Amino acid sequence: MGVLSRPVNDTGKFRVEEDVLPSLPEDALFLVPLRDTVLFLGVISTITIRRPRLVAAALQAARSGIRVGFLLQQDHQSNETNPVDLYSVGTVGQITRMISSGEEVHHIVVQAAAGVN
Repeated sequence: MGVLSRPVNDTGKFRVEEDVLPSLPEDALFLVPLRDTVLFLGVISTITIRRPRLVAAALQAARSGIRVGFLLQQDHQSNETNPVDLYSVGTVGQITRMISSGEEVHHIVVQAAAGVN
């Protein structure tokens, strides 16, 4: 397993290239749909992600320090999700580490911080 990103200072922020992410509002969230997984506030959890778009979003969130909204999918077998396919209640968290265990499988370590609806 190889670590894709690590905090670069005591603020917990990840190094990000200048041109990687456009300017986003301070309260912006990346949304990650979850299948059959619930995050509990204050708990550090590991989530496995495989879908390329989710891997890219998680990597950007980890590098930039942007918080992530985790919402449960209504259809856990669907690979393509739209906002109408997600429940409206979820958890906001911070990705603290992203680990790769192969080309298609990645694990993100998340600290759940607040509820969202």
